[in-house]
Amino acid sequence: YIGSLPKRPYCTDLLGRRLRIMGAKKAAQYAMIQHNSPMVWRWMVFDIDGDDSHLRADERGCPPPTFIAINRQNGHGHAAYYLETPISAFSASSRRAISFFEDVERGLTHKLGADCAYGGYLSKNPLSPRWETDWQAVRAYRLDTLNDCLDSSDKRKTREPTAIGRNVAIFDALRKQAYKIWLTTKRAKGGFDDLVTSLGSLARAL
Repeated sequence: YIGSLPKRPYCTDLLGRRLRIMGAKKAAQYAMIQHNSPMVWRWMVFDIDGDDSHLRADERGCPPPTFIAINRQNGHGHAAYYLETPISAFSASSRRAISFFEDVERGLTHKLGADCAYGGYLSKNPLSPRWETDWQAVRAYRLDTLNDCLDSSDKRKTREPTAIGRNVAIFDALRKQAYKIWLTTKRAKGGFDDLVTSLGSLARAL
């Protein structure tokens, strides 16, 4: 599991507090953790706000998740699927693969009755003793295997973008501006940190 995480994921013990960033082994000691890097997705994570989160996949005909991490107090949980082949969103990445990922993610969100507004940035850490964790699927999933349980109505597009949809939209918007911002930064004798700061400000404004 730890090897599937970003090398230095964000983590925290309480949402709303300052996020920490550290090596995966140390980050895995925290209750909430970042499962995917911004441009590479190895996990699909779904936020199920119902006391039946442990049963949703089975009752609704979805494949068993890799794990379900459940809040013992209210039964809400995060169901996560680990992918055999990660999907990336670099400029040379396959847009067809990204679109397929988004379709499957949207479909499983609807079929599981998961929160459409969940951004997927931080998720329950299945190794944390704070959660009751059920490890189910022992093998990584192919996207087409996850897609087999879905139909066109599950994958219908809504106004609320999926987690990957938001990431791709921001990436597409930023990449069109990054070169211009870099030229402006260089003329002002700024460095890489200044470029990151400028792009960060633009991303938050989108």
